Amino acid sequence: MTMPRPIALVLVVLATSASAGCAQGSTDPGEARDNCLRRDCGVAVGGQEVEPEDDDSGAVDSGPVDSGKVDTGPVDAACTPPSGVSCTTFPQCGCPSQACDVTGVDGKTACVAAGTRGLHQKCTDFGQCARGYSCVYDVCVPFCGAASDCTGAACRNVQYVDPATKLAKDIPGFRVCMAQCDPINPSKACGASTTCLFTSSTATTCAAAATSTTAGSCAADPFACAPGYVCVGTGDCKRWCRIGFAGDCPTGKTCGKLSFPDGGAPTIGTIEYGVCSY
Repeated sequence: MTMPRPIALVLVVLATSASAGCAQGSTDPGEARDNCLRRDCGVAVGGQEVEPEDDDSGAVDSGPVDSGKVDTGPVDAACTPPSGVSCTTFPQCGCPSQACDVTGVDGKTACVAAGTRGLHQKCTDFGQCARGYSCVYDVCVPFCGAASDCTGAACRNVQYVDPATKLAKDIPGFRVCMAQCDPINPSKACGASTTCLFTSSTATTCAAAATSTTAGSCAADPFACAPGYVCVGTGDCKRWCRIGFAGDCPTGKTCGKLSFPDGGAPTIGTIEYGVCSY
């Protein structure tokens, strides 16, 4: 089963104003390589990496945050999905021996193989996540209907990029729990081998991570950076840091600010985040 896989918005920190190309190996349309779900691309939402600022504000660490999780309950083999709908994702209904997942940017659903991977475990496609979960930012996250369905996370709509307008649009009915996590120490909320990305200037989510920490190491794969690092510019993995916290970067390195096109900066509470210089 193939679909133009959905794209959610994530902060893309760019070293130049030029738009980047789609990730190597992707066949889907898109203008930037960093907004990726299931290895596909959409438009860049992040902005410029600006001059480093060396201050010493009194910002307070937001501390650990619990990851989002939801109990979808037992599958009701006798339930009947609404008229004209193959199955429902939350609660899971219509696929007694499989899983219901969103399979099109129009919000269409279908029964797919149910995998065994749970919360924030890595995935790349359908049939890998357990029933009640979907593969978003290359990790398994639970479906939800409202904020009350998530613990320590927000229930947000997954988006895709319309190839005609180049604008991000919600995928109807595709809502998942996206955790509020710590970019510097993502394992608090996301677990091992994951990272924490901004989906807006104040919202975050867990995503897949690898091991790269150097310049040029994520040019072909935005998920190549190690936990605590983010892919910026033309493909450099840079370490997250907090503006005003000198100890976040190695000796002699500075924490450079980041900004969105609208001027907003990645912020959690009163703490603004940037990236360490090489």
